[in-house]
Amino acid sequence: MKGIINVHVDDYGLGTEISNNIIDSINNGIVNSVSIICNTKDFNENINKLKKSNCDVRVSLHLNLVEGSPLALESKVNMLVNKVGEFRHSFISLWLKYILSSKKKKIKIRDQIRIEIANQIEKYSEYCMGSSPLRLDSHMHLHMIPFIFDIIIELSEHYK
Repeated sequence: MKGIINVHVDDYGLGTEISNNIIDSINNGIVNSVSIICNTKDFNENINKLKKSNCDVRVSLHLNLVEGSPLALESKVNMLVNKVGEFRHSFISLWLKYILSSKKKKIKIRDQIRIEIANQIEKYSEYCMGSSPLRLDSHMHLHMIPFIFDIIIELSEHYK
């Protein structure tokens, strides 16, 4: 049986230079798997570039809760954003905020993260899914925070 090596890159869509370099790597046969951040202002442009690339590439959603602005309304994720509506937490500060919060605040944080992740899944699915299964990972490995991992598992029942 012939083996296949997938060369996977993430952060597609995070910036123009990053995205262009990934496209070049795809077109030159170096990369065949990519994770896409969908909460960027240039998302539509980047998706169009990816769709025009020369090779068939496996795509995944790259969940992002730490850079840029959320897709959800700011009022729905106010515990996750700063005064200008951008994500305000890092991996560590998000985990600490949750751990050090009261039970009531933990529920609110979980609800807000669930809303944002669902919004990112919906946007990604609209443009990228086709007939392939939903694959995801996360920016800064946020999916490795236990309560966020639990949210992803909960959402997997709905999104298959």
